[in-house]
Amino acid sequence: MIDPARETTPPHIIAPNAPHVLFILLRAMGDVLLATPAIRAFRKAHPTILIDVLVEHIPAQPLRNNPDISRIIISPNRGSSLREYLPIIQQLQRYKYQSAIDFQSTPGSALLAILTGAPERVGFNRRMRSWAYTKAVDPVAELAYAPLPKFRLLEHFGVPLPSSLTEILPRLYPTDSANDSATIFLEKYNLNENHLLLGLAPFCRRDWRMWPVAKWCELLTSFAKYNNATWLLFAAPNEREALVEIEKCAGVNVIWVGMSDLLDAAALMQKCRAVVSGENGLLHLAVAAEVPTFSIFCGRDAPKQWVPAGIKNHTALDLRNDGIDINKNVALELAEFVEAL
Repeated sequence: MIDPARETTPPHIIAPNAPHVLFILLRAMGDVLLATPAIRAFRKAHPTILIDVLVEHIPAQPLRNNPDISRIIISPNRGSSLREYLPIIQQLQRYKYQSAIDFQSTPGSALLAILTGAPERVGFNRRMRSWAYTKAVDPVAELAYAPLPKFRLLEHFGVPLPSSLTEILPRLYPTDSANDSATIFLEKYNLNENHLLLGLAPFCRRDWRMWPVAKWCELLTSFAKYNNATWLLFAAPNEREALVEIEKCAGVNVIWVGMSDLLDAAALMQKCRAVVSGENGLLHLAVAAEVPTFSIFCGRDAPKQWVPAGIKNHTALDLRNDGIDINKNVALELAEFVEAL
């Protein structure tokens, strides 16, 4: 797990007198990863301005080692008491940020933005919170891949909109220790480049987003008719009980990956030919790790918002109108996707 200290520093020097900006990223891991293209673009446009990020403990993990970030400040988890937030607010005020950029623009993050004391505060123009910003930006009306609307907040700083699809892809940077952990894991199970390794990330926190476990088992069993794969099951330890049926799926080789660190998980994903997932943060982790993804959407969210459409090796199967009783041959579509990689 990430060091529980309130502040971490990526491996490059922070110039003490250089101007700093604060990016507020108080969301789950997927939302944080989807902000990395905007952070990268800001750093490119303003290489002498250093970027700090305010982020919760677990979502901070994939930001470690990111060369665009100068300092990672760990926020209390949502729902924490005011007493727990006070030291962080005092810390932010000491840094005397020129600007605070609030990607979430929730009532809570808007309040934090103004409490930083930054003279310039930018966020989305949403009801009951735009008062906190010196520049309130209207959200994008049309549905678009999630990193793109975040660039609206950066137009105020002269950051251009992306000119290519690859510029809006999230990125992470696994450490040497994460790569070593992935190698050790594969050696433990005698796995190598001769095996077809596929990552599996089926769990979703929200029930309405999650494809039924029985359907995942059906997919794995049917896929075995086309390819003899070894599946690495990615999920947090507290999610394992919900996925026992998948782990014990008859006739399928499924290996549980007990994730204790998200950069370790990303390094192991990079050993897979592809990651098959539901609508969850691990989908974005795989994209950021530059691993092909095959995702299944059965909730209310449109794939266009969460999957980089038009980017090679990333595809989403939209089952929102099919419900549980699907007519599509998902296993065949997955087999064709894997074969084409």
